[in-house]
Amino acid sequence: MMDLRSELLIDKNAGLGLKGYFPDIRVSFPTMPWFYVKDVKEAALKAEEQRILYVALTRARDKLFMTGFIKGFKNSKGVLSTIGELIKNAASVETQQLPTDIITQANAYLDWMIMGFARHLDGGNPLRVAIEYEGPTYFDLPDKQCRLKVEIHDGSLYGDLDYKADIDETTINKVRELKAVNSVELPQEIVDRFNYTYPYNDATRRTAKISVSELKRRFQERELEAGTIDTLNEPIATVEVSADDLANSVFGRKPQALQSEDDVLTECSMGNLDA
Repeated sequence: MMDLRSELLIDKNAGLGLKGYFPDIRVSFPTMPWFYVKDVKEAALKAEEQRILYVALTRARDKLFMTGFIKGFKNSKGVLSTIGELIKNAASVETQQLPTDIITQANAYLDWMIMGFARHLDGGNPLRVAIEYEGPTYFDLPDKQCRLKVEIHDGSLYGDLDYKADIDETTINKVRELKAVNSVELPQEIVDRFNYTYPYNDATRRTAKISVSELKRRFQERELEAGTIDTLNEPIATVEVSADDLANSVFGRKPQALQSEDDVLTECSMGNLDA
C-alpha cells in the first residue's frame, strides 16, 4: 500500500495519475486522475490479497483454527472503531454477497474474516453483541448455516505475564549454550538423522560440466607443476610435412561425397594404409 502514496501512479488500464503542486508554498495535493488511478490499483491489490486468503482457508481438511488481535470494537468515547463499523455494515447487508464498497474498506485479512463472521447466525452473535448491534439481520441466506464458532477474549484480563517465573537460572544457561534442557532420550533413528553426514563431500566440489579449454588448462598446469614444461606460453613446435604425406594422411583426404569412384578407398585399402 506504500506505493499508492507516490506522487505519480501508473496503471495499464487506468492510465497516469499525477499529484498537483503549489510551487509558492511547496505543497503537493492529490488530483482527480490521481484518486482514480489510486482506487483502481488499490482494488487490484486487495483482490490479489483476497485470492491468497481463499487459498489459505481452503487448505484445512477437518478443522480450521484462526487467531487475531484488534484494539477494540469501540474507542474511549464509546464510538464504534473501524472494525466495529465493518461489523455493523456487513451485518446489515440484505444480499448474499457483500458489496464491493464494503469489501474494499478492509485493510487486513482479519477485517475480511470478521465481516464474514458477523453475518452468521450463531458464529457472528458475539461480534454483534460486542458492538451492541440492534439493526436488521438476514440469517435466512444459505451461507449463514455453516458450523462456525467465534470467541472474544479481553486481553486486559490477562495482565503482564512473567515468563521467567517458573524457569530457573540453570535452564536459561543451558538454552543459551544450546544444551539439552531435559534428559529425555531420543529414538536412535532421530539421533542418526540429526548426526547424518553426506558421504560424498568430494563430489560436491566437482563441476558437473567442463569445457575443452578448461581441461587443456588443467593438464598444462599439471605438467607445469611436474616440471615437464617450462611455461604455459611455450611456443608450439612446427612440423614440416610433404605434400605426398599430407595427401595420404587422414587430414589430406577428400570427403567421401566429393571423391570419385577411383579415389574411394575400400576397407582393404584403408587397412593397408593404416598399416
